[in-house]
Amino acid sequence: MTSRTCAPRLVAAICTLAAVLLPAAALADETFRDEEMGVTITFPRGWTKVDKAKVAAYPIQKPAGGDAAYLAGYTKSGTGNLTYPFVLIEARRQAWSIGDAKPSEIRAKLNLTPLADLQKSGQYDYKERYKGDGLSPAAFDTDNYRILVQGVTIGPDGKGMYLHSVNYLGADDMVRVNCFAKPEDTNMHTGDFAKITSSFAFDPGAAYDPPRPPPRSRYGRRGPIGGGLLGVGVLVYLLRRWAAD
Repeated sequence: MTSRTCAPRLVAAICTLAAVLLPAAALADETFRDEEMGVTITFPRGWTKVDKAKVAAYPIQKPAGGDAAYLAGYTKSGTGNLTYPFVLIEARRQAWSIGDAKPSEIRAKLNLTPLADLQKSGQYDYKERYKGDGLSPAAFDTDNYRILVQGVTIGPDGKGMYLHSVNYLGADDMVRVNCFAKPEDTNMHTGDFAKITSSFAFDPGAAYDPPRPPPRSRYGRRGPIGGGLLGVGVLVYLLRRWAAD
């Protein structure tokens, strides 16, 4: 077989392979990974990463006395810009230690409302969807140590925007996943937003672990000293009774 007859077949084989692989790549999920924070998030197909400089230029609100920084941004607009719908991932450090705080202390410091209470009152349904108007209260999921905020708020341009936000408590810092869309397009994107936020995962040891109370003494509430003194008192009492008899 000559090289002239091989060439067309080789070209045809390459074209066929490309036709198979390119659609598969386009359908593949996008994975965000941050080694320092120990975080992994999976984005459905169609979501692409936004340039770091464009992400850094987006306004960010820092916690009082703490700090915050964006880790990454993603969009489904196909423009490569932070145009709706888009997602911003940020790390947040409070002025106080998260790892040393009990869940009740975190709730008080951040003015959170238990998610279960909001579900009982009908503000959130049992699929964790906000049913009220405007922006929801900050809901504290005390089972999974997450903070949920949903609803319509005002964007940097002064116009309304839909926010689907989940804040995950880490061992030291929080990681917040903010999903944004036009209010009129909310129903088109809530499915993707739910998939993105539910895919969030901390590495082992990177998630918040509530401080545990110290173990009880084997001597009971009196402790070793109190228990020892009680034993001495009983012995003295018995010796006195024996001497009296």
